[in-house]
Amino acid sequence: MDPTSTDTGRHGFSVLVERIRARLAEESGALLWSTPHEELTDLLLSLEALSAQLEAVKLQVIREADRQDLGRTAGATCTAALLSSLLRMRPEHARAAVRLANDLDTALPLVQLALNAGEISADHARVIAKAIRDLPKEAGQETRAEAEQVLVEHARVFDPKDLAGLGKPS
Repeated sequence: MDPTSTDTGRHGFSVLVERIRARLAEESGALLWSTPHEELTDLLLSLEALSAQLEAVKLQVIREADRQDLGRTAGATCTAALLSSLLRMRPEHARAAVRLANDLDTALPLVQLALNAGEISADHARVIAKAIRDLPKEAGQETRAEAEQVLVEHARVFDPKDLAGLGKPS
């Protein structure tokens, strides 16, 4: 049996996402009034990391949809148009998501890893992707890789706004 499929014939990841959504729906009404402050802080940090991880997965799915030209297959002009319609996204946000998904896949492996681990947010990833894209054409692959590494390290400390300032060429 293919390790990516289940008894239902669906991809194992699709089944996992469905189970997570169902479990979250069951627990989302939980009363939190008795939760100690430090646990609330930990919960906020965990939820932010989970949000980043979910965004990483969504971007991977967007990249695969783009690779398979799902937009045109579904009758849209492109993947971004499909996302805009299907997910009710602003067209510019859909285009940015496709661009970021492709950047993560082809040019930003460290950003992809940090986002997968929930160490940085999707906003951080967008800032880093823009900073790398904005490097001069003459900047070689080694310079781009070094810049990515430094920016990922800074993203673990700074918010996206401050990171954007650090990522601007001087």
